Amino acid sequence: MGPLSAQLRFSYLKDRVLMLETTQVMWVNEIAFYKDQILEKVNIFFLGKYKVKQVKVQFSKKKETVLESKAGYIGFSLEEKIKAEDERKLALGYVLCRYCRDVYTEDGVCVFCRSAVI
Repeated sequence: MGPLSAQLRFSYLKDRVLMLETTQVMWVNEIAFYKDQILEKVNIFFLGKYKVKQVKVQFSKKKETVLESKAGYIGFSLEEKIKAEDERKLALGYVLCRYCRDVYTEDGVCVFCRSAVI
């Protein structure tokens, strides 16, 4: 995704929603302008095996930069990247969502379950 990829980090993929993280607050709102491009590239990557319908971006207060988290993933398959990202989040103190037990989150409730509970 060019320069944009340096600002975003994969968070998780659930129910056809791709969640990205950024350390720059402005990208949370600005991503709307790039949504169609991101969806197109992600869906090409999956070769029709999985159809992503929505892209969301959340702000991450972690001091680690997006580039630091991506550096160790070069040459990994998608499954290896997801596993490595989960291990990284666990090491940073993230916990599995207490409702779905599927997504690592900072506060114990993922955005999907939070929207269902509220």
